[in-house]
Amino acid sequence: MCLKRIFIALVFIFSSVSYSVNAEESLKIEDFSTFIRYFYSNAKFQSLHVQYPLAKTSYEDSVNGPTEVKKNLTKENWVTLTSKSFSCTENCYDVFIYDKFSGVDSESNERVLSYKGVDNGIYEALYFRKINGDWFLVKYVVSSI
Repeated sequence: MCLKRIFIALVFIFSSVSYSVNAEESLKIEDFSTFIRYFYSNAKFQSLHVQYPLAKTSYEDSVNGPTEVKKNLTKENWVTLTSKSFSCTENCYDVFIYDKFSGVDSESNERVLSYKGVDNGIYEALYFRKINGDWFLVKYVVSSI
C-alpha cells in the first residue's frame, strides 16, 4: 500500500514537471505586442522563440573605422535579451506608429523591433517572423558604436 502511494506521488510529480517544462513550448501568442512582452519577461520562452542558428550582425571599432562582424548564434551560446521597455509590470505603455490613419497594422507575418538612440550611436534591430503560428526572432543587428 505504501509503495503504491509513493508510485502515485512520483507519477504526479513527474507529470507536473513535464507540464511546466512544455508549457512554454506549446504557448502560442498571435498578437505581436503580447508576444514581445512575454519574449522579454520569460528567458525559456525567449530561447524557444529564436530561430537557430541566428544571424547576428554587429560592428566593432577598428583603426580603419567600424568593421562589420557576422556571427551565427546557437542555442548553446544564446544570451537572454533584456529590455526595460518590455519588462514593465504596472503603469505600462507602448508607443505605436502606424503607416495609416486607421491605426491598424498591415496583415504581415514579419515585424522589426528597432531601438534607435538620439545622438548617442545606439541602434539595434530585431527581426521577427511568424512561422506556423509562432513568432520567432530570425535576425539580430547591433550597430551601436
